[in-house]
Amino acid sequence: MSNRGHGREVENQPYRRTTRRVSFPAGDGRTLAGNLDLPTEGAHAFLVFAHCFTCTKDFPAAARIGRGLAESGYGVLRFDFAGLGSSEGDFSETNFSSNLEDMRGAAAFLREQYAAPAVMIGHSLGGLAALAVGEELPEVRGVVTIATPSDLSHLRHVMGEAAVLAEKTGQGNLLVGGREYLIKRQFFDDLDRHRKAGTAGEVGKDLLVIHPEVDDMVGPEHAEAIYASGRGRRELMELAGADHLLSRPEFTRSAVEAIRDWIQRLTPEG
Repeated sequence: MSNRGHGREVENQPYRRTTRRVSFPAGDGRTLAGNLDLPTEGAHAFLVFAHCFTCTKDFPAAARIGRGLAESGYGVLRFDFAGLGSSEGDFSETNFSSNLEDMRGAAAFLREQYAAPAVMIGHSLGGLAALAVGEELPEVRGVVTIATPSDLSHLRHVMGEAAVLAEKTGQGNLLVGGREYLIKRQFFDDLDRHRKAGTAGEVGKDLLVIHPEVDDMVGPEHAEAIYASGRGRRELMELAGADHLLSRPEFTRSAVEAIRDWIQRLTPEG
């Protein structure tokens, strides 16, 4: 990765940016929709951003982070996981395995059309997908997790009664943000198969672990576990005042600054 032009951020002169709508295939042939946030003068490096569970590429935190990093000189691909947003697929048939395939598809798209991703970023469950796929890809230098659980089993706990019903009867309805999502038993069967693969300790890449200070869904012990189990260079940051969804613009601005500065420290040689 190149550090050219970083002086502009120091002088508070952000890069002009543009956003391109893109699409690319995932592992089973379905087409995923993405937004590629780009600085107009050329990107220092390319990053993949994975949104939180049941969110989309256009969720406010995802959009603000993507655009903010583009204004810092980076190309960011944020995309809809299968069955969400504008991507093809039936959400009730998706699971952590399909999330991983979608992440691989996003990385392949960047590699073929622009440059291989240097950093994988994930919010909440997206952070575990970023950790797992980031470990597979030799070009990836580091992984950023934001409000990410340290183990897939936490998702079953958070989903509560919907998880219990799905495992007993085969399906259950999960209410998130006033919208219902059909969850099937296969989702939890897949979580169980991937529990080891989805554990942060399996990843040896450099890590930036961001924990929102007032996260009521994923406690600080999860961030501490991800940080403690990393084998590369690690940084742990508490995002002051922030909630799980980084609902206010100042929270995402702080996250963007932390990610930008960490990437610069990741490759001080330029």
